[in-house]
Amino acid sequence: MSEMLYEKNQQGVGFTFHNPVIYLDRWLNSWKDDKPLLDIGCGHGVNTHAALMHGAQVIATDMDKPDLSEWLKDLPETQQGAVTCRAAKLPANIPFADNAFSGILCAEVFHFLANEEVTSSINELYRILEPGGTLLLTCCSCDVDVLKTTGLSKEIRDSVRQSPLTVTGQRDYLNLLAQAAKTFDCPEITDPVLAAHEMNIPGRDFCFFSCQQLGVLMENAGFIIERCEQGEAPHYPVWSHGDQDQIRIIARKPA
Repeated sequence: MSEMLYEKNQQGVGFTFHNPVIYLDRWLNSWKDDKPLLDIGCGHGVNTHAALMHGAQVIATDMDKPDLSEWLKDLPETQQGAVTCRAAKLPANIPFADNAFSGILCAEVFHFLANEEVTSSINELYRILEPGGTLLLTCCSCDVDVLKTTGLSKEIRDSVRQSPLTVTGQRDYLNLLAQAAKTFDCPEITDPVLAAHEMNIPGRDFCFFSCQQLGVLMENAGFIIERCEQGEAPHYPVWSHGDQDQIRIIARKPA
């Protein structure tokens, strides 16, 4: 596996991170012999790789069917044969049966959703997770340090207080990042970062969340929240990092 922290996703949108997701063990330990694990937005397969090493059966998905052959070739043939690659995209194209998975990983996907896609995506995750199964979800927080000068956090949190079940977090991320770069006033640092984002997420909006709102939305869908927190994400390709950049949620479908 590459030692780089991130690179352009093989599907052409966003970044793929080379460090395993936080709380990876919770996803791995949810595997049962009769139900596979699901890796949504698998990128280059770093988490799928860990699951295969764990001995699990895995369905690895991305917007188009991913090719993980290069990234899993160091594994024995038996483990390479334990993964199936499929195309899937939240919320409209999730071609799986009800209760199909013992554990679902949805890492760094939700911020690519539009406002109107969030609730239906949560419902789809609930549908395909078996009773007693575990969902591990991470995404970008509205409190991401690099955008602290833009007023984004207050704007979104004020909106959540007014209507907790209404998602209004979608923003023009590239414009916000450019605005933050002017305040930072260090173009030799910010210009390469802006160029990388313009290449990897051209014309893309992000949907920024508060941890509390995502927790409420997931509880409203039926999930039991076991952990809902924000933490650092130094692998995010920006020029500053804070201890509230990433949302991490571990949720369980009632047995």
